Amino acid sequence: MLTDDFRKSSYSQPRGECVAARLEGPGVAVADTATPGQSPVALSREAWVALLASLRG
Repeated sequence: MLTDDFRKSSYSQPRGECVAARLEGPGVAVADTATPGQSPVALSREAWVALLASLRG
């Protein structure tokens, strides 16, 4: 579930369609703001860093 402690992407769309993330234990929880009732995906910190690196090119 998407809560206030998630940080939204600075690239979010005006309609709120974006990704939000928060630190959670040893990893990162990633959520889709378009579906706030859905459970976030848990990633290791290594997987999160690799995802960001791949998106940045």
